[in-house]
Amino acid sequence: MGRSGGLAIGYAPHSINVSTSWGGVGFIGLDLFSTDLGMTIRIINVYGTYQRRDEFWQHFLNIEITVVDQLIIRGDLNFSIGFRESWGSQAQVDPMLEFFKDTLDMYNLTDVPMIKPLPTWRN
Repeated sequence: MGRSGGLAIGYAPHSINVSTSWGGVGFIGLDLFSTDLGMTIRIINVYGTYQRRDEFWQHFLNIEITVVDQLIIRGDLNFSIGFRESWGSQAQVDPMLEFFKDTLDMYNLTDVPMIKPLPTWRN
């Protein structure tokens, strides 16, 4: 589907038990029980499409895999929420900026800022 990368989720089997694993077009996920933390955590690794992003994200959010107490969404999401995530003479605001900010707020998610290395893309 035009993707140049892949998805993987790694974990430490001595302190993590996998209760469920699943996937769909552009994402894979695990429900992990951490014996160290005493809780179940859902990790979803996304390889977001760069074309028709609105359709991809609406579908992804509507399948209710994000409705859990402890959630981590990571991967190549193919969106940016500010100029700090892009640079160059052609840098511009992501047209879906408000959608993504609203989605982070709605699901009580935190965007973990990058420190090093800087993004590898432009625009």
